[in-house]
Amino acid sequence: MRLIILAAALLVLSLTCISSADPIRKAIDAAKVECNALENGEFSTTEKTIQLADVTGDGRPEEILDASQFACSTVASLYCGTGGCPITVIVEGKGHEFFGHGWKVFKWGKLPILLVRQHGSRCGSYGATPCVGAYTWSDGKFYSLKPPN
Repeated sequence: MRLIILAAALLVLSLTCISSADPIRKAIDAAKVECNALENGEFSTTEKTIQLADVTGDGRPEEILDASQFACSTVASLYCGTGGCPITVIVEGKGHEFFGHGWKVFKWGKLPILLVRQHGSRCGSYGATPCVGAYTWSDGKFYSLKPPN
């Protein structure tokens, strides 16, 4: 009997560790809670919420969580604003967050480049100005040019 209780406790503990270590699950769970707190809103997503793309160049796809695919029945603009929506790229279990109005991975030879359509202020202008951030992965982090002066 003690063995069954111990096994059950270990299973619950391991499931808790898995779910708390998963940045995508944590982000989706937080979005659900936030939506539900606003007049009992109902949270939903689309099939494009989590996509796969190799952004590191190692030949293995990373998960990309696109919050523009989140919806809350009681608030139209809960997750996105004029600066865009959170776009979270999971590399080696860690979330790297960008804000934008869409993303795409472009390959330049073997080098993948994450392109994020961003708010014009990121390019030193105003919101409606077309602006694209280009990000590459190296040495455990994303790199990009500094904004122009």
